[in-house]
Amino acid sequence: MFEVYQKLDAMANAEVNVLLEGETGVGKELLARTLHLSSRRAMGPFIAVNCAAIPSELAEAEFFGIGDRVATGVAKRKGFFAQAGGGTLFLDEVGSFPVALQAKVLRVIEERSVIAVGESARERLNFRLVAATNSDPCELILHGQLREDLFHRLAGVEISVPPLRERREDILSILMALLQKFSSEEGKPVEWISKRLLARLIAYDYPGNVRELANLARSMVALAHPGEMLDVHLLPAKIGQAATEAARAPESRIEEGPVCLHDEVEGLTRRMVDKALEVADGNVSAA
Repeated sequence: MFEVYQKLDAMANAEVNVLLEGETGVGKELLARTLHLSSRRAMGPFIAVNCAAIPSELAEAEFFGIGDRVATGVAKRKGFFAQAGGGTLFLDEVGSFPVALQAKVLRVIEERSVIAVGESARERLNFRLVAATNSDPCELILHGQLREDLFHRLAGVEISVPPLRERREDILSILMALLQKFSSEEGKPVEWISKRLLARLIAYDYPGNVRELANLARSMVALAHPGEMLDVHLLPAKIGQAATEAARAPESRIEEGPVCLHDEVEGLTRRMVDKALEVADGNVSAA
């Protein structure tokens, strides 16, 4: 993940298009938003579009916009490309984009201009494009779901985001942040977490990645009584069973006893600050 963030930092103020690749739930939209907020476009809009959620018959109007009086009861409006003016357009699940429309999208990206449905005037555009896919782009191209020329235009820089099971060292810090967030939202303080619960959470494979971990954290906070120590009885049965054997492995063992959430967060924060100072060669502002 440090390598991923190094690439994002290098791309922050570049105008090159970025393609984020990774499984569902790894946090591609969050990384795209991080890239936007780290750039000179941070004060502009961040328009996130799930391509899989837009019906193909509406896609052209939604992306390119629609002119006045094109159809009865339809008002003139800007499309996603124009809405992202001065900011960033994030296209998620680009493999689900209607194939029939991909040639037009390619032209918009290349020319940075668009003609709304029902109009003849071309509108100049100014946006940064970040796209994402949870499928192998080569497979999408092979099966005719993604034009190869569009892929090369989207993938000015490719960044692969690893699944959570390949970066288990991140689980604890992500979990602590989530528990703080959800306990604050629920008005239900969480002070202690059992080490056997942490062992099982670290051992679990998370097919749903960070999104699944977030759902677990929210569920545990919701089910716990105020002030109760979070323990394994709050885990869904399927997760408890899946993680039990892995948690028994010698390298996964965590000593018995509770962990104080606030102490753990403070320790994690200190380690992150120390790491930032190390990377920045002691420059406090850069860190």
